[in-house]
Amino acid sequence: MTLAEFLRDGATRRFEWGVCDCCIWACSWVLAQRGVDPSAPWRGRYRTARGALRHIRKGGDFVDVVSRAMAAAGLAETSDPQPGDVGVVLTDMGGTLAVRTSTGWACKSERGVVVAPYELVKAWTV
Repeated sequence: MTLAEFLRDGATRRFEWGVCDCCIWACSWVLAQRGVDPSAPWRGRYRTARGALRHIRKGGDFVDVVSRAMAAAGLAETSDPQPGDVGVVLTDMGGTLAVRTSTGWACKSERGVVVAPYELVKAWTV
């Protein structure tokens, strides 16, 4: 699956906690490209924002949890993310996991997929 196909598909999919939310969606890109799912421990194990937060709090803070998941999936950190890489970015709603595109960071939202020049916190090469 190409990045463009993944973005188009994500724009049509309904936002659903634990199935197709901001983090699971970006991890689905990693799964499609690398055959390993960084979100495997959490996929399908919560159904609300509160449930997602509960899993995050068990592991520390959001960046720490994502960092461990990406390391376990074999992804290397990068300071120069390219289209197709993933990263933690800051949105007006807080931190989220996103996929790098040529024009910005793509995030799954309740409105579909939003692409914007969000501030990067940490990124990994896919």
